Amino acid sequence: MPTEDVDIIEAGDRDSFEAVAIFRERYASMQWFRARVDRFDGLTLRGVAANGKSAIAVHFASCICGYIGSGPIATKEILVAAGFNDEAFIWNRVSVQRSAVFQK
Repeated sequence: MPTEDVDIIEAGDRDSFEAVAIFRERYASMQWFRARVDRFDGLTLRGVAANGKSAIAVHFASCICGYIGSGPIATKEILVAAGFNDEAFIWNRVSVQRSAVFQK
């Protein structure tokens, strides 16, 4: 199911810790298949809602922000919880390059 033309929902996160909490509370049950991390724009997840019928895209503006380590750690935590399992690859892209696209 394509999600490129789906309206992006703003998660409303104000910092990296809140981004993780919002993801776990509202979005952990979704089926995520694409994630884009950008150090200037945050994290955007694209996937399918829990009902398996509706495309969804969610933007976390602040999850990569924070003191050295807290932002990248939060972003890695969300990506792993969303099913992007290669933690070493995720950590390298998020903490060093601070931009990447992940796909399942």
